[in-house]
Amino acid sequence: MKRDMSLVRSILLRIEATESLKEAPDLNIEGFSEEQVDYHLDMLIANKRYVNGNGNWSLGGTYWVSIQGLTWEGHDFLDAIRDDSVWEQVKQKLGDNVSTVPLEVIKGVGIEVIKGLVSS
Repeated sequence: MKRDMSLVRSILLRIEATESLKEAPDLNIEGFSEEQVDYHLDMLIANKRYVNGNGNWSLGGTYWVSIQGLTWEGHDFLDAIRDDSVWEQVKQKLGDNVSTVPLEVIKGVGIEVIKGLVSS
């Protein structure tokens, strides 16, 4: 399965929008299957860099997850690409490479776009 950065962004936005740690975020994201969402969420949790949580795959392929919110780095990454117009410019600058470059690069491009908006 290929990584989809638009899905990653949507997952992070949904987790951040969750009002309480006791509430499960709504991760039914239009245009993506449950399997795609689970796969991307697992990547975000597994490295403990973007999402605080625990996830485990069952033998039957079901993904069981507990999410406690975003990490500091997850918030910083999301802040760099949160705005829809910034995200569109990031995707335009990176083109077809947007899903093949490291998250740090995407964050950096987002920050550069924001700097350009601020200095304009």
